[in-house]
Amino acid sequence: MSTYRTVPALICEQALTHPDRTAAEAGDQRLTFGRLVHKAEKIASRLRAAGVTREEIVACCVPRGVATLTTALGVWLATGALLPIDPTAPPTRTEHMLRDSGAKVAILDADQDAAVKATFAKHVDTILTVDMAGAITAHAPDITTSDFAGIESQPTDLAYVVYTSGTTGLPKGVLVEHGGLANMAAAHESVLHPAGAAESRRTALNAIATTDTFFSDLVNLAAGRTLVIVDESTRRDPERLARFLVDRRIDVFDGTPTQVRMLLLGGFVDALQSLKVLIVGNEPTDPQLWSTLRSLPGVRVHNFYGPTECTVDVTSAALSENETPVIGRPLPGCEIRLVDAEMRPVADGEVGEICITGTCVARGYLHPSDADAARFVHLLSTEPGGPTTRAYLTGDKARRTPSGQLEFLGRVDDQVKIAGYRVEPREIEAALRSCDEVLDAAVGVRDRAGAASLAAWAVLVAGVSADEVIASLRMKLPYYMIPRLTRVPSVPMGPSGKADIDALLQQAPDDTASESPSDTTSVATPGIMAEALSAIWCGVLGIDSVNATDDFFAVGGDSLKATRMIVAVREAITPAVPIRTIFDNSVFGAFVGAISQKVEI
Repeated sequence: MSTYRTVPALICEQALTHPDRTAAEAGDQRLTFGRLVHKAEKIASRLRAAGVTREEIVACCVPRGVATLTTALGVWLATGALLPIDPTAPPTRTEHMLRDSGAKVAILDADQDAAVKATFAKHVDTILTVDMAGAITAHAPDITTSDFAGIESQPTDLAYVVYTSGTTGLPKGVLVEHGGLANMAAAHESVLHPAGAAESRRTALNAIATTDTFFSDLVNLAAGRTLVIVDESTRRDPERLARFLVDRRIDVFDGTPTQVRMLLLGGFVDALQSLKVLIVGNEPTDPQLWSTLRSLPGVRVHNFYGPTECTVDVTSAALSENETPVIGRPLPGCEIRLVDAEMRPVADGEVGEICITGTCVARGYLHPSDADAARFVHLLSTEPGGPTTRAYLTGDKARRTPSGQLEFLGRVDDQVKIAGYRVEPREIEAALRSCDEVLDAAVGVRDRAGAASLAAWAVLVAGVSADEVIASLRMKLPYYMIPRLTRVPSVPMGPSGKADIDALLQQAPDDTASESPSDTTSVATPGIMAEALSAIWCGVLGIDSVNATDDFFAVGGDSLKATRMIVAVREAITPAVPIRTIFDNSVFGAFVGAISQKVEI
């Protein structure tokens, strides 16, 4: 059990001690710690009135902003457990999470789309709404900070449920306790802020609110820091993000290597140099980026590693102390063993699977399958006759270097990170097979220059196009799980009896038997401009052809590739192209039109 105070209790202490200190900023909005907790307690009082008790799961579907913070804290002050749901998630995915979690109460944005409200209304008994300022929209009695000073969840209580990609074809819920969250907060303080909170006051809340990394940003409130919320359009645009970091005087920024690369590629190194602390994680860092970040003057750069099942982060490496990429050493409250297939420890220097023990380990999965449950194991004590230790088998490979650092070496299975999200290709394959238009399907991962993208092959019903299947898939899966789909006459089988993914990856698109015009025709938009832009897109995305209806982000693009593509357009066609052009015009035909307007042909 953790010896630390819980995160919501520490936030309340900040409100009692520093009520006028700024807790959060979002655009022109400013919220003090006193007002944050005041609004959160009003939400909590409504939740209690709705019957929410200890560990009751409350579904929260609100856009990024101060409302994200007040609802999360409100659920915790009611001693409930938070289930974050993306407002843009496909309806079938939202419905699965509501059914699977058994949530009976939900908090929605007051201006939420009617269709989203209708989805929730089918599955929960009570819906509360909050406005964009994070206040409950219905009347609640006034309270003072002294009213909630004694309310506190216990370390063993459930804090939140986050759904991750699952091999069974449906996302699975991970149950994380307050003790693990409090342990992470304390570990971050000891590693990132040894001089105390006063040194780095302003932290960018960059993580998406429905992922576990959101909580690693949120815990900064427990230390009295100001969270400056990055809106979604700024997150994706390196020009806007660079201005944000400088203009908002950000001290601490936690981003993925992809985000950091796009800032460097866009020429915004000054924005990174303006920071005091830079944290990278959620995907591997390549040697070139590692070397570049080590050289940032005056910036403490740390690389973090950890799975959702172990409360976000379990290891940290200071780049200044390591010349090559490593994931470092365990954080306080975490212990790591490297084991072989028989769960025996491997010798230093040998490759083993990362097995994690300690306060950080989550309670487990909600309604686990046998395969899921097998991830949480009990290890024999290292001392003869000692007790067993509960642990989590990550599926990640590593080896311990002579200096004691852990070097990440990939996966033991085919799980992959796409745009910072953990993705199981088998879940996408199951979603494809559930489409009425699909007779057979296989999903694999393309890896070009260290960048992973999803590829799918499907045998389709006669007369059905790949675009129609993708449209069906968008109703089942979030955007980052939508693959580039190729129509094939059959899915080849390998010696093991499974789909031969290697053979499919080597197959050129022109060799497929597609009946869909969007699958086989060349770019529908005529002219030299389209030809030039098509060549740039194909070069950046690593594909052989592009169609007028192709969406850049659906065919393997991400923010880093978008930045590279715009840089190439500036060099080859016209310098007057802002990076946001691709985010505003992600379909190829629209992108050609937008660029054509800037150039006299």
